[in-house]
Amino acid sequence: MGGFISQTQIMKNIIKIVILIFSIFSFEVKGQDKKLQGVWISTANDVIVIKEKGNNFNILSTANREEQLKVNVKKDTISFYTQYTKLGSEKSYLEKYDFYISKLTDRRLALIPTSILSREFFGNKKIIFTKQEYNVDKTILFDKLVYHTTNCLGTCPKIDLEIDKDGKVYLNRDIIDNKEKSGVFEGQLSSDAFDKLIDILKTSNVKSWSFPEKDGYDGAVTTLIMYYNGERKYFKSMFPPTISHQLINFLYNLEDSKMNLVRINKSRSFEY
Repeated sequence: MGGFISQTQIMKNIIKIVILIFSIFSFEVKGQDKKLQGVWISTANDVIVIKEKGNNFNILSTANREEQLKVNVKKDTISFYTQYTKLGSEKSYLEKYDFYISKLTDRRLALIPTSILSREFFGNKKIIFTKQEYNVDKTILFDKLVYHTTNCLGTCPKIDLEIDKDGKVYLNRDIIDNKEKSGVFEGQLSSDAFDKLIDILKTSNVKSWSFPEKDGYDGAVTTLIMYYNGERKYFKSMFPPTISHQLINFLYNLEDSKMNLVRINKSRSFEY
């Protein structure tokens, strides 16, 4: 009877196999999700930001349009979506931007639009993205950057900021109801902050930027003047493209401790 396998043992073996298959599938899905997370950039300055399932602020964008959406990954399909109800109705509506994942590595992501909304967004073509940390342009030699942001109808601060190639900082700032942080300052970027700035510039396709000519009446206007490789690039818009948001957010939220600021009494003229 040594070759006899009981029905109970067979069932145990089947259960083990099912658990193993489920574990492998779960690992692959979780592994794929983790590999997808991050900032992805195309040569046309399309940007996808993938955070995690359930997050409402994953980003799908082109040079002229941005949507903040939830995201879901199922096998070889990634869906950016939003759910909403209409006024006076309890019915839930779903808008989905579906893409077939034709390639996914640590560095590359190739997506093919498969739904009406995704085709309207990107066109009926494959889009190849590079994860931002691998999208490095080593030819960029930074010289100087000037950043301005204006007041708005809310509480937006007015900021004039210049950073040179040695990390020297000049700052003129007007913050509503905060005299301590308002005024004219000089300082020096910390090495970590300066390295972060250079990293953003080298991985954001700055050589091919363009800002849309969109105007409004209540928002802050952003101006960026960049000097690199002997060139001067000028950008100004109330609605800068997504590809520039990482740099703008870095400059707007730059902590005083990262600039080692010293208040000065003389005013300084900035390039506009």
